[in-house]
Amino acid sequence: MHNKKHPKDLENTEIEHFLNYLATHRKVSAATQNQALCALVFMYRYVLNREIEGCCRRPTPVFTMLISYISLAMLG
Repeated sequence: MHNKKHPKDLENTEIEHFLNYLATHRKVSAATQNQALCALVFMYRYVLNREIEGCCRRPTPVFTMLISYISLAMLG
């Protein structure tokens, strides 16, 4: 993962890898993934005074369809 770096030292890709880890390895629900993202955005924006680039855009419809397809495939 991030080898216990301080959150202010994490790159955006490491944050993205953490969120992907929650979804793929821990298999948390979409609501839990969203809550984790919101908590990270809050911490970075209001505590560390830094924006997380690329994590907070609304997905495009094609991306949403792809995620749905992958989710169905994972469910079996």
